[in-house]
Amino acid sequence: GAPIVREPVESVGADADIRLAGPAGLIERPGVEWSGRRIKVRIPPRETAGVYTLLNGERPIDAFAVNLDPAESAPERIDENELRRRWDGYNIVFVEPGASLAAIIEQARYGTEIRGVFLWAVMGLFLLEMLVARTRRRDMPLDTASTAGMTQGHPVAAD
Repeated sequence: GAPIVREPVESVGADADIRLAGPAGLIERPGVEWSGRRIKVRIPPRETAGVYTLLNGERPIDAFAVNLDPAESAPERIDENELRRRWDGYNIVFVEPGASLAAIIEQARYGTEIRGVFLWAVMGLFLLEMLVARTRRRDMPLDTASTAGMTQGHPVAAD
């Protein structure tokens, strides 16, 4: 790696105790150049990847990542069999270059569309509601003993 130069935004006093904390918790004193209340910290190349923190006493004043291994970020293609092994139990669909994603998604959705079933169920319930609402109390047969003295469901005044 290359040497690291950091200029923390936070100003520090002349009596500042500047230290560097590494990812393993090791603390060392880096080279510090003063310019008024501003500092420039020079850090030799690091061999351990991770996040390093500049401290003023116990207070962090800067943090940065060092030596990220480029191999960790390599977007290599994973073998289909390895994906199937890692995602066992899931339906993985592999798309070939140039294939239509819309067609693949439509094909994957085939057979799972339940919108029609719900539409017919709602229509059936709507018709049932219409039949129930159409049936009124006066349309229902009444027993003649309980309707004596009534005309079309209304009481008749006595003579």
